[in-house]
Amino acid sequence: AKSCYLRACFYRCATRHGVKKAAIATAHHILVSSFHILRDGVVYRELGGNYFDKLNPARTLRKLMPTQPAVAPNSVETSPDGS
Repeated sequence: AKSCYLRACFYRCATRHGVKKAAIATAHHILVSSFHILRDGVVYRELGGNYFDKLNPARTLRKLMPTQPAVAPNSVETSPDGS
């Protein structure tokens, strides 16, 4: 599926730890989820690809906002015509 929790989990882990470790971590997540589904007899509930975005909306907004370059406190901005 294009937008699923496992895909989001993989890419989130891959940006921090690399693709190989993310693949192993995602496989482990699938294994643990399968174990709990079989043991408890519950149905798998898809959380969605935007699960982590909805988990902490402030962090998502902060990551999406472009960063502004820091301006030195004593710098004076001049116009291009020199005035």
